[in-house]
Amino acid sequence: LYDYGDWSVTTEWAHGASVLRATMAKGHPFAYFETAGDASPRFYLPNYQPNVAIDYLQDAHLTALLVTDLNQHRYLVFLPAGTTVATHAGASPLGDRDPKHLIPLDQQTSQLFHPTVTLPAAASFFSVMAVPPSVSSDLATLVAAYRWSAFSFVTGTTVSWAYTKENARLATTYTFQVQLRQSPGPGPLTLHTALYPAQMRHVSPALASLGTYATPYGHMSLVSGPLLTGSSYAFTTLLAFGGVLPTLPLPAFVFNVSGPTEIYT
Repeated sequence: LYDYGDWSVTTEWAHGASVLRATMAKGHPFAYFETAGDASPRFYLPNYQPNVAIDYLQDAHLTALLVTDLNQHRYLVFLPAGTTVATHAGASPLGDRDPKHLIPLDQQTSQLFHPTVTLPAAASFFSVMAVPPSVSSDLATLVAAYRWSAFSFVTGTTVSWAYTKENARLATTYTFQVQLRQSPGPGPLTLHTALYPAQMRHVSPALASLGTYATPYGHMSLVSGPLLTGSSYAFTTLLAFGGVLPTLPLPAFVFNVSGPTEIYT
């Protein structure tokens, strides 16, 4: 454990001079990674799933890898500008080209397909997004929609409450503290996250669902909102408070007595 917030945690793995830190928040679609020392990220994908494929896209601001059909899920990897990627077979680094497939898994000869990522010396970070099944499968569309969230690294999470006695309303505000690690290029300055069903029903103002994730708690909704001054994002839920009874009267048959007075005397 390296750091934590109210619903986020940062873990650290270190071996010699190699360090990897990962920040994750409950319900958040992105995981954020930072490396230090001589750590070099490598993505391992088992080749017993022959339908898995990786598409890539590069522009002046980033490199993106879209992994599809991995255990029936899709993952979008965002890498900083200047990143090079090569397959285990020594394929040439990716150039500034249209999205294309790397070597499909069923054409690999080893047990694992593991493209090696070389991050720029001044930008040792990347993020991975779990892509909802209902959103677009076009890589360029996904990159345009999520590039700002990908490089707005969550650095902390806090929750606060305010109760208004006059109308018996409880306002709960969930705040992400973020750090923009690099300019992601064009697009809206927004952060994406996912809300639990109860949060989605009571969020105020209402937010549009951009997709859903199936979870044991019900379907979580992917939403987005503006980054405030580029360093935080918050959403608020409003709940009516009906009061709490300190106790309930006991029925007489429970203790075969006529009422609570006889229980305590």
